Amino acid sequence: MPDIIITANRLDDGSVEYYGGNDIWTSFINNAWVFPSKDNAKESVNMLSATGELERVGIYSIPVEKENGQITPVTKREEIRANGPTVNGHSKRDIDKV
Repeated sequence: MPDIIITANRLDDGSVEYYGGNDIWTSFINNAWVFPSKDNAKESVNMLSATGELERVGIYSIPVEKENGQITPVTKREEIRANGPTVNGHSKRDIDKV
């Protein structure tokens, strides 16, 4: 069974963020808090959504695989959200280095 993390988009610029635990959000997927079960993640999504926080929208959980300290989304959609567009072989991470 895959692990679960929580993601959302920042309201001001639409950037993808991941819940890192302890009310901390991060733009780096490898800093995301990995939940032990889908039920734990669902409970946290409900709690985070109910706080009335206006900085993030679309809070939801996603399945991931964790191997050697790296978190990898299971679906192509979430892989693109994490790494950026798949245009001409360049990713968001490549652009951020420039």
